[in-house]
Amino acid sequence: MKRRKKNNIELLRQEAPIPDIVEQKMEDAFRVIQSREASCETEPAPVRKAFVRRWPVAAAALALCIVTACAAAYTSWSQSLEGKLQITEGQKQMLEENHAWSVLNQPVKSEGVTVTAVECIADSYCAYITFKIKGYELPEGAAPVLKRMEATVEEADPKSLYLYGDFYQEETYDTKGYEILFENDSKDSGYVMDDGSLEYQMRILTMEKGALLGKQVHVALYGMGSRTGQSDPVYDNSGVWEFHWTLQGSANTTQAKLHQTLGDTGTTITCAEISPVSVKFTFERYGSSMWPRLFGFRTRDGSIYLNTAGAGMSRSEDYTKRKFTVINVSTRIMDASRVDALVFTDINYNYKKYDPDMHLYIVPIEGSVSD
Repeated sequence: MKRRKKNNIELLRQEAPIPDIVEQKMEDAFRVIQSREASCETEPAPVRKAFVRRWPVAAAALALCIVTACAAAYTSWSQSLEGKLQITEGQKQMLEENHAWSVLNQPVKSEGVTVTAVECIADSYCAYITFKIKGYELPEGAAPVLKRMEATVEEADPKSLYLYGDFYQEETYDTKGYEILFENDSKDSGYVMDDGSLEYQMRILTMEKGALLGKQVHVALYGMGSRTGQSDPVYDNSGVWEFHWTLQGSANTTQAKLHQTLGDTGTTITCAEISPVSVKFTFERYGSSMWPRLFGFRTRDGSIYLNTAGAGMSRSEDYTKRKFTVINVSTRIMDASRVDALVFTDINYNYKKYDPDMHLYIVPIEGSVSD
């Protein structure tokens, strides 16, 4: 036993080379520690020895563990993004591998409240950004409100951008994609996350392909408050939180070949462009006043997901006002390679509540070409 213990001690005393990335992380960590200590010391700090390129085995293993733990701490998905978009583990992996998801981690403190730009999912048309708010005490039974938000994108005309956002409220969905409200639920509850924070989700949408990715983005959030029921909001924090970064994401989309008239409406869906977070489609109307609403999608295994299209933009493509293009943010992540049909309904239907008599039009994808 003693001999084994002695051998183990000798093993720990051996020197082993450290990978460059581990050494760099350790040097960065020690520089942070030194700077923090220097700001607190009243006497000059003792001179520390320079780092060498060889470390004991135990120290190298510890360094590697520290680097791994730090990486995990700063690359986790937010609770609101997972819940709102109903993201599966497989979809997370897909988004990460396609570089559609990026970590921001930009904390800004103002008026005692820290707002952190946490993460972003982006494609050629849409950016889905999550902010975490800590330090704001939400009154019991109240809903959080933001006074104002702004966003600008390098080289983009502000009028070409559509912005909207909301605080995440924990939701439960049925198999058709509709939110379930239980008997004791309130629309002014469920905003506080497991760690006591609030999470705000902002979307930036454009009709212009390529107007977002690789561009400098500036976002500003102004003022925080709360409201109860239908009462007017009360703003009790005048903080200003500003963020700047270069928008990263994935330009990969699937160009779907479609050509189907929706029943006897006279409205024909002609093409679509699908990404995990948005759908852009074109339709034509001849002798029809029916405006189609994108309502869901069908996957290759026959599963149909409804109520998956969020806010959107539209424009006319010709002077006759017969051909239009619409783009919608998705409220549920989809793997475009598994989608074999899009589901439409009439825009006049109340999409917040499922109606078994609702006219649903399933438009099969005849073929596709991935960008």
